[in-house]
Amino acid sequence: KIIFISDHYVGDEEYESGDYRDKPQLLMPSTNADFEDMVDTQRRHDAYKQFIINKKICDFGCGKGSFLKIAKPFCSSIFGVEVQKNFNIALNNEGIKCVSTLNDVSEPLDTIFLFHCLEHLPDPSKILQEIHKKLKVNGEGKIVVEVPHARDFLLDMLELKSFKNYTLW
Repeated sequence: KIIFISDHYVGDEEYESGDYRDKPQLLMPSTNADFEDMVDTQRRHDAYKQFIINKKICDFGCGKGSFLKIAKPFCSSIFGVEVQKNFNIALNNEGIKCVSTLNDVSEPLDTIFLFHCLEHLPDPSKILQEIHKKLKVNGEGKIVVEVPHARDFLLDMLELKSFKNYTLW
């Protein structure tokens, strides 16, 4: 089951400025986002070690770079792709190369990660084709994608509108 969210795309300017992050969430009262990010980042690191250790990796849509920061000591090189300008600048200041487009990544990569960003792109198939071109050839490069599950209990069984609005904003 696939949910297409083209009607929910907020536009490049909204993503570049990061203003959407300041809007009140539709689902529930605030939670400890830093703790959730830390737990999720550690889960990803543990689950994808074989795609990280001694590899050249890129986190496409890396946000504030939590995954890159935890993976950095284990990789041969890391890149972030992030359109939100303040995150991009902050990561570069921390010594993590972060660019705003995939075109700025010049070397072939072992692994490109997309954590909950593919569903926000206006043309996901086109982006995946572009990403594929940045990988090492002959099947050596890998793409790891995490997206919301279309059969999520709150979306599919309960049809919880507030959760759908939050997930597909």
